[in-house]
Amino acid sequence: MLVYPKIDPVCLRFFGYEFYWYSVAYITGILTGLWLAKWYQRRYWVNLSHDTFDKLVTYLIIGILIGGRLGYVILYAMDDFWANPFYLVELPIRGMSFHGGFAGVAAATCLFSYRTKTSLWVVSDILACTAPIGLFLGRIANFINGELYGRVTDCHYGMIFPNGGILPRHPSQLYEACLEGLVLFIILNGLYRIQKIRERSGSIAGLFMILYGIFRFIVEYAREPGDGYGIIGGLWLTWGQIYSLPMIIIGIAITLIAKQSRSQ
Repeated sequence: MLVYPKIDPVCLRFFGYEFYWYSVAYITGILTGLWLAKWYQRRYWVNLSHDTFDKLVTYLIIGILIGGRLGYVILYAMDDFWANPFYLVELPIRGMSFHGGFAGVAAATCLFSYRTKTSLWVVSDILACTAPIGLFLGRIANFINGELYGRVTDCHYGMIFPNGGILPRHPSQLYEACLEGLVLFIILNGLYRIQKIRERSGSIAGLFMILYGIFRFIVEYAREPGDGYGIIGGLWLTWGQIYSLPMIIIGIAITLIAKQSRSQ
């Protein structure tokens, strides 16, 4: 059994203010993603204005916050909302949903593309390449906070989490950091460097949805299903798995459309 490293969730205390690792992960992910997006824009002469991603950042932050919070409440915490409608906006915020945040980012990107007359799929492909950075850092922050831990296990790499009882559990946050972060980053950024794939605008964004959905579906078998189960076709699945299925299906459709549009 591995020993869980007890790390203070507060990264920095400064004049009475506390900065949490989770907030640092969000900020670092956005800034690093912005740098990479602008590097790709210069490196591959992407047909976008120089300050496109500077302008897009505000849209994305709003999309992440509103989408992530709304998604969590709608998908996982409606009982808490009906009991106290202010639960949606009360501070500190307790609970953000990736699937909701993804929907918020997608909506924000569509709105930005419409208002600025930029190519939705060109922007989406670059965002897909940068997104795994934030996913990786976010899962590391989950691990530091001792939240979203895995199911009980007798594997030698199990850990006893502070809020997870006395039995060792899968460090599922690290599994997700590896798959949704490192592996997804390597695959998408490797493919984006291939001109034939890059020219199929939307293919990288579609592949992001497919791979994230698959990786999340797999890791859910090791993650503690605190949100309970749903049933599809007589199968018991976690809600995280159920919400990932539409991502996979839509991602396949986008990838096929991108391939077809390039072949014409």
